[in-house]
Amino acid sequence: MARHSREEAAATRARVLRLASRSIRARGIAGTAIPALMHDAGLTHGSFYAHFDSKDALVSEACAHAFGRSAAVQEATVAASRPGDALTAIVRRYLTEAHRDEPETGCPAPALVTEMARQPAPVRRAYTKGIEDLIARFERLSPGRARDLAPALLAGLAGAIALARAVDDPALSARMLRDTLAFWTGVLARDGRRAGSTRRTRRSS
Repeated sequence: MARHSREEAAATRARVLRLASRSIRARGIAGTAIPALMHDAGLTHGSFYAHFDSKDALVSEACAHAFGRSAAVQEATVAASRPGDALTAIVRRYLTEAHRDEPETGCPAPALVTEMARQPAPVRRAYTKGIEDLIARFERLSPGRARDLAPALLAGLAGAIALARAVDDPALSARMLRDTLAFWTGVLARDGRRAGSTRRTRRSS
C-alpha cells in the first residue's frame, strides 16, 4: 500500500510538473496561477503543497523540465541528420512558424526571457543552466570556427522567435524568421566549408 501511494504521489507530481512546464511557456510565469494549474491536473489547490514547497520551487523545476524536453527534440533532430548538418537542421527546425505559434511545446529560452530578470535566484539559476546547456550543445555541433559563435547563435534564434511572437504584423513576423534563418544557415555553411577544407589540407600534408 505504501509503495502504491508513493507511486501515485510521484505520478501526480510529474503530471503537475508537465502542466506547469507547458503553462509557463504559453502563459508566462506571472500568468500561471496555482489554483488553475491544480484544477487542470484534477486536484485541489490545497494539495499543491504536498508536492511543492512554493510556486518558485515549481517554476524552477518546470523550467528545467521544459529545457529537458527541448533538448530531447534537438537531439532527435541531430540523430536524424547527416554528419556535419546537425546544427543547421536544428536551426531550420527552430526558426519555423510552427515553433513561433506553439510556445507551450517549444524552447523555453524565448518563451521565458522577458520575465526571467525579475525572478528569484533559484528560477534564474534553472533558466541559466538551460541556456548554458543549449550553448554547449551548439558548440559541440558547430563546424569549425562557428563554435565561438554559439552564444550569438542562441541569441539570434531565441531573439527571432521572441520578436516574431511579439509583433502584430504577420509579414514582419515571417520576415524575422526567414531572414534570421538565411543569415545563420549561411554562416554555418561557410564555416562548414572552411572546416572541411582544413581537414582535407591536413590529410594531404
